[in-house]
Amino acid sequence: MYGDLNKLGPAENYMDEIYEIIHQIRLFDDFGMDEIKVLCHYLRCYAAPRHYPLLKEGDRGDFMVLILTGSAEVRVNIPGLGNEKIAELLPGSTVGETSMIDGEPRFITCIATAPTDFAVLSRDSLNQILMQAPRLGNKLLLTLLQLLSARLREAYNPVQTAVV
Repeated sequence: MYGDLNKLGPAENYMDEIYEIIHQIRLFDDFGMDEIKVLCHYLRCYAAPRHYPLLKEGDRGDFMVLILTGSAEVRVNIPGLGNEKIAELLPGSTVGETSMIDGEPRFITCIATAPTDFAVLSRDSLNQILMQAPRLGNKLLLTLLQLLSARLREAYNPVQTAVV
C-alpha cells in the first residue's frame, strides 16, 4: 500500500497533531488522549504530492484515510455526466470507511489537491484494536457507524427534496 509514497512512519510520531485534528471532528469529541495514543499505534502515515490518487474507484479497499494536512477532492463517475467532484476534504476529513468495512470495491476516487499528509487505518488494524483494546474498538466502530449514517442521510436528502 502506497509503496511509491514517502512513508512518514508510525502515527505515534504525530500523536499531538492527530489529537488536535481528531478533536475538530464532532464525532471524535469524546476520544481522550490515551485513546488517541492507542489508536495512533495502529495508524501509518504517508505524504502524497498534489494530484496523487489516495483512493481509486473500482479498487478493492481494506483501509480508510484520515487527512492530516493539505486537501483532497472526492470524485465519482456519474452516468451521463462523467467524473464529477462531490466533496472537498480538509484536515480532519476521513474517506474510504465503507470499503474498509465491507471489503467491496471503492465507488469513489480521492485525489490530493495539494501536498497532503494522511494516516491510514487498515481493516486488519481495526480488527487488532477490537481484539487488543475492545473498549476503544467498539467506540471507534460506533463512531464509524455514526459517520456512515450521516453520509447516507446527506446523500439521501437531495433525492428526498427533489421528489417532494
